[in-house]
Amino acid sequence: MAQPAGKTFSARFPLLRRIIRSLRGNYGNHEAMEMVYRDLLVRELERLGIEDRFFPVGSAANHGLLYLVLRCYVELPLPRILDVGAGQTSLLLDALNRKLGKSEIVTLEHDTGWAERIGGQVGHQVLRRDLVRMRIAGHAVLMHDTAGLAGPFQLIIMDAPPGVPRYSRLGLLHLMQTAMDRRDFVAVLDDADRAGEWQTVQVCRQWLRAERLNFRQTHVRAAKRQWLCAGGALSHAGYF
Repeated sequence: MAQPAGKTFSARFPLLRRIIRSLRGNYGNHEAMEMVYRDLLVRELERLGIEDRFFPVGSAANHGLLYLVLRCYVELPLPRILDVGAGQTSLLLDALNRKLGKSEIVTLEHDTGWAERIGGQVGHQVLRRDLVRMRIAGHAVLMHDTAGLAGPFQLIIMDAPPGVPRYSRLGLLHLMQTAMDRRDFVAVLDDADRAGEWQTVQVCRQWLRAERLNFRQTHVRAAKRQWLCAGGALSHAGYF
């Protein structure tokens, strides 16, 4: 039988549409895993003697991202770390560095007040940098001004600037091209569940392959989703 013209599948079956929306709402973000990553984070903080004073809620880094940051810091040789977007990850890195003291950390932040607030709580450098328009991989995007930013960094954590609908945080590619250690590297992109960030993931993967950089990748799915790629001596982070 011919289908009615002009109607989509979901429009013809409204109950099914509601069920699908409900399933996506309840299970699409893997909320149950958020508790798993929380437990892992709390366990490791206790083992290291670090007080759990973090607030992984709202737009801040969730437990999944904090788990990745902690595990990367503890398990990998990371002489230099670039933290893009001041916040909970900056506080965690500072706490880890105060305890283990093995990395040089630089945080980039565009908001003056927030840079001062976080900068007053950490022992590492928080650089207040304006967002500037860049053309990256053929796309006009906003990114922190990186003039004078000296690489290489073995770990780059990208949780800023604010997300946009298309090619969000494509500045990660710029940093991978100009500031990342191409021999041994880990790059983490937060909010990879959003369409704009997912486009950025595709472009970064294309560049890595075009440069013939061997890498592993993984996804952490909880209240939010992170994409991680790793290469060289740090490639086993792709199993985190």
